[in-house]
Amino acid sequence: MYRQIGRLLGTPVELTLPFALFAIGIVMYGLRPVRKFVMLRCYKLMLRIPITPVCELGIWKLILIHDRYWPSDLPDYLGMAIFSAVYRASSYARVSRINKILWRVEYLGKPDLAKPARTLLREVKAPLREEWRPDYN
Repeated sequence: MYRQIGRLLGTPVELTLPFALFAIGIVMYGLRPVRKFVMLRCYKLMLRIPITPVCELGIWKLILIHDRYWPSDLPDYLGMAIFSAVYRASSYARVSRINKILWRVEYLGKPDLAKPARTLLREVKAPLREEWRPDYN
């Protein structure tokens, strides 16, 4: 793309870089809805994978976007809706694994992660375990 922009503009290589960066920025901004759609589906799949670190990453990303995907958006709660759909369609083993991850985030996490974790637990009416402590054995 870099060379194509240089040929199109007829500029030397040194001057093509700012134009190329600007063009890539415009393309990436235009593809925001597509990126949002793809990433939300990836987070949904991450919650369904039985590998705990992958599930933790999916939960962490959904906690970060639980009320809005882009910081400039109005709250739409897509992250919470995706989490609720996966949680309610899950088996008992997956539900208990998700609960353990959220309890750990709530207990050990920063306030900006603990509050959304508690909100996700309340949304699906999961037990809030105040007495839960991590098991290091």
